[in-house]
Amino acid sequence: MTDETSPETGNEAGTEANETGSAKTEANADDERVVRNDERERYELWRGNALVGVADVREMNGATVFTHTGIRPEFQGAGSGSTLVKAALEDTVARGEKIVAGCSFVADYVAEHHEFDEHLASPDTLR
Repeated sequence: MTDETSPETGNEAGTEANETGSAKTEANADDERVVRNDERERYELWRGNALVGVADVREMNGATVFTHTGIRPEFQGAGSGSTLVKAALEDTVARGEKIVAGCSFVADYVAEHHEFDEHLASPDTLR
């Protein structure tokens, strides 16, 4: 869908599926956007043409399992991880899937953001 030198841009409506089945989620108006990249099984946070970070996911039995979140060192400490995870969680909920916080960053995020409580699932329930 997208490569690291030429990311697709988001739209003003929020989330839009494209021809590959991936979605684009607008993070804010400053050319910062979160993109669901189905081919690479991850959400990507882009700022301009720079890939800021990724949240790796696995789709499983009606749930999105968040397995790892990483932000490039030069972008750490500015809320980029929270921006990425919030948009990814919102997209997961909008698609009607449960959230499995398999990575510590996502687990910490949902522990502090109770608006996602009703959408959480345990890895044990997916078997």
